[in-house]
Amino acid sequence: MRAERHYSRLGLFIFIILLVVFGLLLSCPPEQRPIFKEALKNYKVHYGLDLQGGSELLYQIDPNEIDATRSISDVIDETIGVISQRIFESNIVKDPRIQKEGENHIIVQLPGLNQVETNNIKKEIETLGNLEFRLVASKNMGEEIEEEVERTKYEQALGSGSTRLSYYQKRLLDKGYKWYPSRDEKEPAHLLWIKDGYDFTGKKFRNFYPTYHDARRAIGFELKEEYKTYFGDFTGKYKNERLAILFNNKVVAAPNISSRIEGVGVMVGFNPNELNDLMRVLRSGSLEIQPELVNENTIGPSLGQDAINLGIQAGLLGLLFVVIFMAGFYHGAGVVAVMGMILNVIIVGSILVIWGETLTLPGIAGFILTVGMSVDANILIFERIRDEKYKYITEDGKPYKFTKPELYDIVNNGYKHAFTSIFDSNVTTVLTAIILYTFGSSAIQGFAFTLGWGIVASFFTAIVVTHLIFDLSIQIGLFRSFSMMRLIKNPKINFVKWMRPIMILTWSVIILSMGWFIYRGENNYGLELKGGILAQMSLEKPLQSEEVRERLTEDFQVEVQHIVGDRGSDEEGWYEFSVRLPNLNQEKIDAINQEIEQIANQLRTKNTALKDRTSTLVRTEENEKRERRTLRSLKAKGASAEEQQAIQDTLDRYLQIKNENKEIVTKLGKEIEELTDKRSDLMRQKNHLSGIEELRKTIEKKFKDELSPEPFGEITRGTGRFTTSHIIPVRFRTSMSSEFAQTTLEKHKELFSIVEIGSEKFRVTIKEKEDSKKTAEEMQELVKRQLDIASRLEASNIDIKTADNQTTLTLTFADVVPTSAVKRAMERCNWENFNVQALDGENTELKNFAFVVTLSTEKSGLELEAQAQLIQERVRTAFADATYNKEKVFFSDPFPRFTQISGLVAKEQKTKAYQAIILSLIVLLIYIAVRFPNGWIYGVGAIAALTHDVLISLGCIAVFGYLGWVSLEINLTTIAALLTLVGYSLNDTIVIYDRIRENKKNYDAEIWARMDIKHVEAEFNKALNQTLSRTLLTSVTTMIVLACIFFLNYGKGSVMEGFSFILMIGIITGTYSSIFVATAIVLGLEKRNREQ
Repeated sequence: MRAERHYSRLGLFIFIILLVVFGLLLSCPPEQRPIFKEALKNYKVHYGLDLQGGSELLYQIDPNEIDATRSISDVIDETIGVISQRIFESNIVKDPRIQKEGENHIIVQLPGLNQVETNNIKKEIETLGNLEFRLVASKNMGEEIEEEVERTKYEQALGSGSTRLSYYQKRLLDKGYKWYPSRDEKEPAHLLWIKDGYDFTGKKFRNFYPTYHDARRAIGFELKEEYKTYFGDFTGKYKNERLAILFNNKVVAAPNISSRIEGVGVMVGFNPNELNDLMRVLRSGSLEIQPELVNENTIGPSLGQDAINLGIQAGLLGLLFVVIFMAGFYHGAGVVAVMGMILNVIIVGSILVIWGETLTLPGIAGFILTVGMSVDANILIFERIRDEKYKYITEDGKPYKFTKPELYDIVNNGYKHAFTSIFDSNVTTVLTAIILYTFGSSAIQGFAFTLGWGIVASFFTAIVVTHLIFDLSIQIGLFRSFSMMRLIKNPKINFVKWMRPIMILTWSVIILSMGWFIYRGENNYGLELKGGILAQMSLEKPLQSEEVRERLTEDFQVEVQHIVGDRGSDEEGWYEFSVRLPNLNQEKIDAINQEIEQIANQLRTKNTALKDRTSTLVRTEENEKRERRTLRSLKAKGASAEEQQAIQDTLDRYLQIKNENKEIVTKLGKEIEELTDKRSDLMRQKNHLSGIEELRKTIEKKFKDELSPEPFGEITRGTGRFTTSHIIPVRFRTSMSSEFAQTTLEKHKELFSIVEIGSEKFRVTIKEKEDSKKTAEEMQELVKRQLDIASRLEASNIDIKTADNQTTLTLTFADVVPTSAVKRAMERCNWENFNVQALDGENTELKNFAFVVTLSTEKSGLELEAQAQLIQERVRTAFADATYNKEKVFFSDPFPRFTQISGLVAKEQKTKAYQAIILSLIVLLIYIAVRFPNGWIYGVGAIAALTHDVLISLGCIAVFGYLGWVSLEINLTTIAALLTLVGYSLNDTIVIYDRIRENKKNYDAEIWARMDIKHVEAEFNKALNQTLSRTLLTSVTTMIVLACIFFLNYGKGSVMEGFSFILMIGIITGTYSSIFVATAIVLGLEKRNREQ
């Protein structure tokens, strides 16, 4: 038996050694692994946007393509939801950031992807996934139309250019028809009728599933319940017609409608290789409008490198203090706990690599937190070992020499008695982590993943690994006794006496602080939840991210990311930055948001009504046309007057319905237009109040020496001969020659009457004729005279240099002069050849230009401000697609983007967060009720203590956030901390509950039920005193780690400051609430049961 036990220990020891080696191998960067580099090349740590940065995709939704009955806000929200779902299901990236920007843009930020992965995500985003059912045109619907005739016209239009094709398609669309290409390029296009009034799109389907039809793979579909009868009426009405199935605006198949379909059917015609992709796209939802990618950038981490280093240093320092505390307090046993803690770190790191989870700074904090909690489990075991040890020591306190069997018994009994408390406390935290991972957003999922697996790993190291180390150490003689310090010796505190006053005090504090929390409203929430301002700033001189962040945090609480734009970076830093800022004047913005929400609800109602009325109108017009055809047919056949009158009566009824619906549609259209205008006005007010101007002025002030200049200067009228022209300074970020700029402008002659490059300084390179060479003085006089004659110009300075038979003139003028005026003068000088270049200082590659513009006659009468606006628009158009030396030309712009952004958490995600909290409470209540006798009492006490801890934390956010003592707001990181308390704050409570349960076992159930109140109170006091040391010590180790994180990040503007502060508050309140709330409620319910 002893041999078997010896071999099992040896086998387990070897397994743990192999686990350590494998874990260390996975934790190494791929390029630094000593072995298995190729086999493990795909296993690496994936860092989040806050630690590493990644790619930023900016998409635009064209408002002109949106159905007139839909609001752009609803379309954007739906698009964000679909994109989020598709990215999640792609399994390419785990922690994206997706936000609405302005009115019709969407930002997608993807952490640390290579170009292939980014391209795959772009493909996922840009796939429409748009499913429609449309009828193939025939004589039995719409206007009478011959498909073959229209096909001929369509093919002729295709070969006649885009203008004629557009005209033909518009004319056809007015009739209710449209040509759609076949998905199979070999098949001809299909003419479909699009005014059936039924509008069956993917949004009306409840489910898609793989199936078979005629031995071929197909996609089965089921419509939503409210559309099944509707679809049945549609297919019944158009029986024997052909129904085209469109996917992404291409016809996949066009089968005949053989019978009425009641809402369940199959779609065929798909390639078997693409069925799975199609299924996933259909299930994730279709996009009403295909997003257009307008910009793609590489971005830096949202946290500066200093903040990242600080967070890691704080965690390591906290762990060092825990190591010192454990070794100092528990001596040799503490060293064993540290060994288990190190293995816990290796296991969790390996799991992160294997599962490919994204590691963010909150994830690192969760990782460090689990290490602290793993030490808590060892403390419970060591305290139990202490209890077992004192059973062998006599009252006289004489030293006792333990035998090896006795040492084994002490260790085994210590683990045995501590197991229940460790198991229950860890299970509650793991259950919480599972719920967070299931219902949380991507950021919270990363935290939950780290927390959950960290608890599992800590349970394994505390129960299995440290036990094995103890056994092996005893076997080889390292442990002969268990020397430990003691925090409190035999405490005899009357906790019951203080329960009532402390409970009254703490709930009074909760009421006051929560009142303040409710009063502050949206001011409690951070940028991630309520949205704010996004500014992209462009610099002429590069700066480091830390420098930008430091300057701005003096006035605002901002998030800064560098952008790797077309200019990249240099040793001094980056040229472009993204700055995010929570809204200022939040109360006024909240009021405007309420108005906007009310208008949105009204628009939604009216849009729905408009769509229904429009559909009814379309169907009525179709019925009217059908009845007119029937009436003409009856007249041609010479039918009786009664038959014709019956049809005429039906026709009159349709006409009446049509006219009524036309009036309602017109009225609804006007009301929607008015509401839309009102909402636009409110949005402008919101932008003004949000703090955009305050941030702009602050950036202009703090970065005046580095900020890029505005692209357009003040427009002025020309002087002298050029009073009919306008001079506008134009600044580019791209250097280019004046010849290139002039050529680019000339390519767009239709935009201007005359446009050319001007300057105050020119370089003229000339070659004189051999028979007419002049001295410098003669040349200067000639140039002056010809400038005056040709262009009535006077140069303020003429500098002449001659070298290698070539003369260079540098002409300087007091005002901007067109290049053509200088050229005319040079032509009159009769040089053999010459070249004129505008200069910017001494540079021929210019960034700063002066454009001399003459507008057409009909535009020249505009006010100067209107002319400036028109010229700016036309100059931007001229250079929109220009490239110089194979690089895109960019205008100088200090703020390429300055707009409002939405919060990261959509309504659905907020709902999920509430569901997670409620479900956590229910699951914990059920678990405790099952694990403890008369468990519902204990469950109520635990839930009350938990609610107490969360409310205290929320109150602290409101109070400390308002006072500004701590950087506190409710964001995704704070939510992760609050939800962690759901599991973690129960640890101390369960330790106490476990001791109460253990003490109750000393009594028969009937005796306990008849026991008087004083004896019950005495037993509760006894349990609380027995567990007091454990209650305090299990909190101390985690508090050490959190305190290090908090104090090292304090005042640095890091999210870790608020995160660690909330967890510290939660642990402090959790420690005393386990005594004065949870236990007090259980005791009160025990008393109530006896009184009954």
